[in-house]
Amino acid sequence: MLYKRLSITPYVVDIPRGCTKAELKKAVDSSGAFKKFAESKWGKKLSARKAREALGDFDRYKARIAKQAKAAKVRAALGK
Repeated sequence: MLYKRLSITPYVVDIPRGCTKAELKKAVDSSGAFKKFAESKWGKKLSARKAREALGDFDRYKARIAKQAKAAKVRAALGK
């Protein structure tokens, strides 16, 4: 991974300097940093974006129709 693409998050993994790949993997797994990130607002937004990218044509159509129906209900409720 490129360093310029890394983002600083509040999830910290304590590792010793010069640790091996196995030690790093064990520390990351035991800290639960990825799980905490997935539960955060940022992680949920990224997973929703990935799910939208995986949609097919018909799924995108169904989502658009559902969005239009929801907007119509909101307009009706507001009396516009």
